Amino acid sequence: MSFDHIFVARVLFTLMTAGWAILTVVADFNKTHATNPAWTPHARFHVVWQISSYVGFGLLAFALIWWPGPLAVERLYLVALMGAISVLLVLAAPATGKLTAAASNSAAAKEKAPSDSAVFFAADGMRQDIVARYAAQGLLPTMSSFLKKGVSASGNGLLTEAPPNTGAGWYSLATGAWPGVHGSTNNTFHRTGEGNFNNSTSFAATGILQADHIAQAAERAGKKVASVEWVGVRNLVPAIQGPVVDFRSFFSRRGVVLNYDLPGQPAGANAFGVDYQTIRMPVTTLARLCETHGFATIDFLKVDVEGGEADSLESAPPHPVRTTASTAEQATSVDRRAVVSEAPVMHRG
Repeated sequence: MSFDHIFVARVLFTLMTAGWAILTVVADFNKTHATNPAWTPHARFHVVWQISSYVGFGLLAFALIWWPGPLAVERLYLVALMGAISVLLVLAAPATGKLTAAASNSAAAKEKAPSDSAVFFAADGMRQDIVARYAAQGLLPTMSSFLKKGVSASGNGLLTEAPPNTGAGWYSLATGAWPGVHGSTNNTFHRTGEGNFNNSTSFAATGILQADHIAQAAERAGKKVASVEWVGVRNLVPAIQGPVVDFRSFFSRRGVVLNYDLPGQPAGANAFGVDYQTIRMPVTTLARLCETHGFATIDFLKVDVEGGEADSLESAPPHPVRTTASTAEQATSVDRRAVVSEAPVMHRG
């Protein structure tokens, strides 16, 4: 009786193929991999795809081993090559995992590290695309730092609420809820459920907000909160424990700063419990200020002087003031050098 070397080789290759083709299904098609609920569907899809590939190559190997056709030895060599490749892939998996982990750690290191402090910044009328444009040109270094280190909305910014005004907008930003949910639907408005339409309330009424404010949530989480000119924080119920600075905060005696005298003063001011003082202040021009400090241009200039914008921006020769970007709020005549409008606008040059 002769020894059948081909048959023995077929048996050994069958056992080897079963190892890398069938045991793969047992190892990966379970709750730790393919059916792991913590994995994303896309990740599980790739695991199933990989298992199916191993099974398919295993069936091909079985056919090459036991097909009773010609080239039996050559087919066994091909099966041996397929098995060697499979074994090498298995042996390389730990090293690949280390490389992947190293890459993940490197990527994680480049991500923004968590911080114990945050600044939530908003500004009326500020267009995000224009801010990003000037920041990219190096003209707004602070805003550029905010954009690089912080979080901002993609595209042209956040979706706005209706109506797009102070009483609804600032609460929507701070609560993540629409006006119909947080309760402040305008600057002044009739409150839903009240029978008398002659009665109205406003966003500044204490307790008007009906949704959780980010300042309240932060303090419940043990954070310290300071609100600087964030509309409506003074009216929250429960009130925040941190400082609130807004247009009603007074760090000295109460008063209003004007650039002109009012008739009937100080009697009128005293009747309202505010101070009235006349103070003579030295003034200068923008051009002379730039000349004193050696500024050839002003990178960013915001002007809101109640109709005097063009006069402020104009300078008598030979000291013209040039600005890279400026924003002005009050309307002036269109034939002046300053380009301004009733709404906040950005002006180049």
